[in-house]
Amino acid sequence: MVECIWAPINSRDLTYLWSSYLHIHKKKLFFDGLLGIVHAYEKHITLLGIYCVSFVAFMTGCGQKPAPLKQGVVWKVVWSEEPNAQRGLFRVTPAPTNSFGEYGVDMHGRLYPDFIEIQRAGSSHSQIIPLREVLELEFGE
Repeated sequence: MVECIWAPINSRDLTYLWSSYLHIHKKKLFFDGLLGIVHAYEKHITLLGIYCVSFVAFMTGCGQKPAPLKQGVVWKVVWSEEPNAQRGLFRVTPAPTNSFGEYGVDMHGRLYPDFIEIQRAGSSHSQIIPLREVLELEFGE
């Protein structure tokens, strides 16, 4: 059997007990509310995380060119940007008969699935020519 002993409680003790109760109760309400918010938005947070990871993965892959199919010295490249308007770059001098463009050009090239990248010796700039415009292409050593 449990005996209860009643003792007089002064106002200071009541204030302490009440403030302790409120302090503990407020913490519980705060953490319960925080957990409630987290649980309510758990799916949204997960989807946002998946979206961010996917976006970063996509952006890191966007800036990369594929590996070239062929690269080396280009002897001849002829292309047409418009019908009946051909342009050419040739490594040989003198010019072949019935040819047009620039001759004696020291150039290297990289052939990709959709375009060719031509870089002249001593230049840091490249010329990109879409493969649909290329009429003749000759690689060599």
